[in-house]
Amino acid sequence: MIQYTKNGNTLYYEPQFKTFFKSSPFAVSNAIIRFLRGVVTGTMLPSFKYWYESLDLEPPEGSEELGWNYDYLCHEWASLWIDILQIPRLTDEGVPYQELNYPMEPKPMDYLEGWYD
Repeated sequence: MIQYTKNGNTLYYEPQFKTFFKSSPFAVSNAIIRFLRGVVTGTMLPSFKYWYESLDLEPPEGSEELGWNYDYLCHEWASLWIDILQIPRLTDEGVPYQELNYPMEPKPMDYLEGWYD
């Protein structure tokens, strides 16, 4: 199933929850900035629930439990910044799409929880 966001016709794929959606490159870039700004300023939890909401998508079930909690980011990456890449790909049928890629592997939100307490 493909979700539509009213923002464009470029096909995207989010691999953690295996979601195809259509949006515009501008809207997705703005969603990345909005999400990362919220994470870095502490106004948004770095979970997939909020990542999907930033993309104007319905968050999938279980999306609150997966992401990049602050202890994980600080301990393993020494940063609150999350890299989100857009990689051009082709489906098996030859349809072009942009895959959202996360070099910093998402983990359960309780991963390393309390490490710095």
